[in-house]
Amino acid sequence: MRAIPLALASAVAFGGVSGGCLWKDGSRTRDISGPRRSGELYDLHCAVCHGDTGTGQGPAAPFLFPPPTNFTHGNFRWVGTQNAIASEEDILRTLERGLPGSAMPSWSWLPDEDLRGLARFVRELAMDGLVQRHRDEAFVRGNEMSEAEARERLRGILDPSPPLDVPAADALGDLDHGRELYLASCANCHGAEGTGQREPLWDEQGDLDWPRDFTAGFLRGGSSIQDLYRRIHLGMPGSAMLPTALTPKEGLDLASYVHSLIPPGSDERYRHRRSTLTARRVEAVPSSPGDPLWEDVPAVQVVLAPLWWKQGSILEARLQAVHDGKHIALRVHWPDETGNNRPYSEGVYTDGAALQFSQADAPPLFGMGAPDQPTNLWHWQALRLEEVAGVLDIEPHALSRSTLPGEVRLDTPVYRPALDQPQISDTVGVFQARGIDGLEVTGEHLDQVYAQAEWEAGHWSVVFRRSMLPVAQKHVSFRPDAPMQVACAIWNGAAGDSTGQKSISIWQRLTLEP
Repeated sequence: MRAIPLALASAVAFGGVSGGCLWKDGSRTRDISGPRRSGELYDLHCAVCHGDTGTGQGPAAPFLFPPPTNFTHGNFRWVGTQNAIASEEDILRTLERGLPGSAMPSWSWLPDEDLRGLARFVRELAMDGLVQRHRDEAFVRGNEMSEAEARERLRGILDPSPPLDVPAADALGDLDHGRELYLASCANCHGAEGTGQREPLWDEQGDLDWPRDFTAGFLRGGSSIQDLYRRIHLGMPGSAMLPTALTPKEGLDLASYVHSLIPPGSDERYRHRRSTLTARRVEAVPSSPGDPLWEDVPAVQVVLAPLWWKQGSILEARLQAVHDGKHIALRVHWPDETGNNRPYSEGVYTDGAALQFSQADAPPLFGMGAPDQPTNLWHWQALRLEEVAGVLDIEPHALSRSTLPGEVRLDTPVYRPALDQPQISDTVGVFQARGIDGLEVTGEHLDQVYAQAEWEAGHWSVVFRRSMLPVAQKHVSFRPDAPMQVACAIWNGAAGDSTGQKSISIWQRLTLEP
């Protein structure tokens, strides 16, 4: 564990809730108390993406686009102060809202004091990074500098000014004038109709990003007129979005027009929420996703965040669960226009779904568990490579050309698919995960989880079924007296999803009716 910065240690209250703290939904976290609390929470939830020291180079970073923010540059994109220096309130607002259009979810289900402590901790990481960069630059110039001296020289550099005055919540500007301003100042990057552009821009960290498509509804900094007004006047530090020199009225007119391009309800639709999925008690657990019983089972709608954002990413799914005292079944249902379960080809992969389970009170959100908090994974694919091999015919006497011009070889077999549409797989891979690099197949018990799947009318439905009691010690146990956490992941093969490129939910609480 890193040493907690002195300024943060003094800012975070000592002590904690005896026996663990509570999520906002009343469930308990693991016991983290004292001045180390914010650092522990950062390690638990944030370091896997942003790195131990906030450089944006955590172990999950290579799988994410847009990439995680590098806090040590001192630039925070979503600011609300007159000098565009992020305040604790700015970072807190980002934690609460998340950043739709990226893999950063909403953390609003954490207690308020934990969110505020994390905001302070992130600001300290920014200062630590600036101090180290200042010392490195001095060293290159031949002037060694102590940490204390560097901190003294940088004193106040991250001090925010008072908040920017923004329009009232019910304020609405002149849309016609706003469109004129938009075409003159914004359309060059965001397009005349607000749909963005295909050519990316470089930010100060050397990363590529695309001007936002307002009509898609993914506004990482919020889509209210007030949020847009802030970005118009302050820009987005560290990005290609620069501040403007508009008057307050012009800013309101422009913000109002941009707001009119954004689908209503976008902020709420793509915001992750922690819900409770209750497995209803039934007489017999269904195996088929089309069983009429599912029509009467309550569902939890979950938001999915694509780890690598692209056209065609899956953005939402529905979860349902039932049990009969001996077996449990979970149904995952999501929209997918292609229903791809054809053999693999270049740039096209198979669809898939996975469920992840943890019996910890507060497991790490990303990274598939941790060494001291393993998770169980059930992974289904519409088509598996080992099953594709079983439906290929070998034509050993067919002619095929070699790579040399004019040469024909008779000894190279040609493989042709025997079926145009292979049967949907019912195989489920079962794994124990102890982190991104700690995935372990659970041996001879691969057949303990069964799946049935169907694609119909632009939707996949997959039912995972297993006995409630585990067949091996490493597998989770389902009991009415032992709530657990469940999350899901979806792969859209037609969009190029494979391995780490997928859409994921945050943890949901899973309970069983007695």
